[in-house]
Amino acid sequence: MKEETSTKRRRKLQLALLVIVVSVIVVVPMVSIHGKSKKGEKGIITFDGLTRTYGGCNYAAIIRVDDLIVDNNFSKELPNTLIGKNKYFNNYENALIDWMLKNKPNVPLTIGVITGCPSGNCSYYWNIYSVLARRGWEIASHSRWHVRPPRKPEDYLGSIKDIESNITNYSVVTYIAPFGKFSMSEILNLKKKTCVRVLMTTWPFQIRIPRFRRNDIVKIGFTVKLSQHLPWKPYLWIAIHMAKTIRGLLIVYTHATSYDWRNPSSLIHALAYTIGRLEQSNAWVTTPRELFSYELEVNSIEVIRINTTSFKILYSLKLPCNLNIVPVTLKFKVAKGYLVKTVLIDGKILPRYFNKTCKISEGPWYLVSEREVYVTLLPRNGEIITIISEGSKK
Repeated sequence: MKEETSTKRRRKLQLALLVIVVSVIVVVPMVSIHGKSKKGEKGIITFDGLTRTYGGCNYAAIIRVDDLIVDNNFSKELPNTLIGKNKYFNNYENALIDWMLKNKPNVPLTIGVITGCPSGNCSYYWNIYSVLARRGWEIASHSRWHVRPPRKPEDYLGSIKDIESNITNYSVVTYIAPFGKFSMSEILNLKKKTCVRVLMTTWPFQIRIPRFRRNDIVKIGFTVKLSQHLPWKPYLWIAIHMAKTIRGLLIVYTHATSYDWRNPSSLIHALAYTIGRLEQSNAWVTTPRELFSYELEVNSIEVIRINTTSFKILYSLKLPCNLNIVPVTLKFKVAKGYLVKTVLIDGKILPRYFNKTCKISEGPWYLVSEREVYVTLLPRNGEIITIISEGSKK
């Protein structure tokens, strides 16, 4: 009974701490627009930079699920540090993938895969992961054997080799350190010998979108952990409010095993609830890989004014590591007293999206919100954006 009371007190203290953190973060200003521009004479339309998230989304969100495996018999081979707390790997994993593809086919997950294959025949799951990668899921390395550091290079580098040799034209960008712990030699080796640029840990309170750099490894923690052992729903509500307020990043993470859930259905119920809340709050559900691509693109785009209503995009970036080009959103401002009639790219009229909600689409398309115009597109060098408006007595 004393132990139960102590646990309740600890959870109340954790919740109180989170509320304090919200209070501090909410009042901290954040620059949500960045990018390069050359501004000439001012006109009716002015370029106001590129948004940190695209498509009218309020903030970015990553859903991370750890401990997926490639071998049906792998649980028998796991180290004692893990096997004691994790049971029935494959039925959790199978149920998760099946439910996501049937019910949320456009929501990408970031999955930490343990790639050890003691049976020597793991083609079944590698075929599944190849399909998921093509659908936008991120296949992150979670090492080969899930041991604590110091790890041997064949464990973490070997895991990356396993993924890249089994998924065509795919380079691993994200490494999820087992137990959230890593050594400096591990980081240096990953940086020098692989395309890994994101290190995911279990450090709490990740709420800001990190500044990615092409040749550096960025450490990312988490915001909310989903587990039947934690009061995660109020934490999720607070974290969503925080992320929306600063237009930041929310990361939820869990395990596709009995470590966090009594059965697969409880895991799926939690993910269904979480995805529902993210969709209702206009989150851009993305992956570290996509965020990395977006950041590189945004920092490589230049927009120059041609005349009072037209702008030219300059873009010559070649993305590294088999990254896919992703849509970006450009923001323009309209002078007071003018209303936007239409937007064109190279003379072609773009479709207009009227609801100011999170629209995940390659585009091109545009959205008008009061005096702001958001144009979403796949960047191409030399494209001309023209925004046609007319005066209004409004």
